[in-house]
Amino acid sequence: MMKKYIYLIALLFVIVSCEKVIDLDLNDANPQLVIVSQLWEGTNDFEVAITETTSYYTPEEPNQINNALVTIQEEGGDAIVLENIGDGKYVALDYTATEGKTYTLSVEANGVTNKASSTMLTNVPLDDVASEFVPGMFGQDDGYFVFLSFQDIPVENNYWRIFYKLNGEDQDKGENLFLFEDSSTNGSYLVFPIWTQLFDLGDEVEVTLGHMDQSMYEYFLTLDGIAGQSAGQSAAPANPNTNWDNGALGYFGAFNGSTASIIVE
Repeated sequence: MMKKYIYLIALLFVIVSCEKVIDLDLNDANPQLVIVSQLWEGTNDFEVAITETTSYYTPEEPNQINNALVTIQEEGGDAIVLENIGDGKYVALDYTATEGKTYTLSVEANGVTNKASSTMLTNVPLDDVASEFVPGMFGQDDGYFVFLSFQDIPVENNYWRIFYKLNGEDQDKGENLFLFEDSSTNGSYLVFPIWTQLFDLGDEVEVTLGHMDQSMYEYFLTLDGIAGQSAGQSAAPANPNTNWDNGALGYFGAFNGSTASIIVE
């Protein structure tokens, strides 16, 4: 019984911390660039997607931008030019991103240059991922919560996004967006469920605890407030908070992640 109370308290902390109110600025202006990119710690193929969106109120398929000049630069290092691979995508193969470094992404397109910077924060290891049966309540079906356990970093403010795959498929739509920050739990040992979804017996769940900076947290938080929009690697045709400096939509974010997997049982 005490275990369940601890879980419930942790869950309430998560829910409360996600309810910060940020004003949204829905835009019905001319088409704007949408630049979306995630940079992960370690050596990975680094990709940037660039499109041009229509008005929020007249949604159409965005135009892919294939004539941009895109560079990534680590603080104190040289800028690296990304290769255009078509379909509005640009890539730097086997790019190494290092904890503690700040990275600046520059995109020159349609005669305009946009820049955004993001810092690669500390990796925080997941201690455990476990599942527990939850009986149906208020007309909902029975299911299983998947719980995460880890030690929060004391002193500093931390912002997190939980990324997860269900049976090999990314769960990155708006209804699966799971964010939290530690203003109420700073330095605590945290145990809480992925409360955005109930799982079934035998499900394979891969969970990544993504540590991100405040600008990324506020981007995803405002994106979550725009009903019906995607929260994966695509930007909404509205105006969530962004870290681009010259009018582009979307985001550039550095993420340091710890990953663990479980078969629900």
